[in-house]
Amino acid sequence: MAGDENVRVSKKLDFNTFEFEFENLHYAEGRGRTYVIFDVKPQSEGGRGERLWGYVRNNPLDDHAEVILMSKINDHLETHQGNYTMTWYMSWSPCGNCSSELVPWLQNLLEEQQHTLTMYFSRIYDKDRAVDHRGLCDLQHVVSNGFQMGVMGQTEVDTCLAEYVEASGCPPLKWLHMTDSNATQTQDKLSSILMNRF
Repeated sequence: MAGDENVRVSKKLDFNTFEFEFENLHYAEGRGRTYVIFDVKPQSEGGRGERLWGYVRNNPLDDHAEVILMSKINDHLETHQGNYTMTWYMSWSPCGNCSSELVPWLQNLLEEQQHTLTMYFSRIYDKDRAVDHRGLCDLQHVVSNGFQMGVMGQTEVDTCLAEYVEASGCPPLKWLHMTDSNATQTQDKLSSILMNRF
């Protein structure tokens, strides 16, 4: 599978990478990669299915992390049937191109296969601004009981540190005290985008 070398299954993200890549700055210079921590869990314990978790990063000049992850999940669903609850913790929101691929994938995932996906992101990607913001609006139209998206706050950061980041013995995150206030500003920006006020 293309991009497979950038997927780490059943592996925690190292603390320093999480601290650098997931800081919810408004101007995140030097952070050109997208990381997605993912967890794909069977909806019922003891039911059909097998958990898939880990993280994925993009190929800066090739495959985007979301596209790589969609392909990985498709492969998993083909060989491990069942209904799944999926959670993605993303360093950046999807760009316009990724959103255009996510929308039909999500519609298929939610309507035909009855899975769920909750997507959280630390920062809003807006390199092309209008195109990328339009992509978030397109994703918003898919939002239903099966799909939700929002901004990572301290609760989501704490979950990542407890379950998906190799944080044992590490000091507290340098930016943890600013997480919720920065998240509130990012959520306000997201709300404006979704109301077409950009």
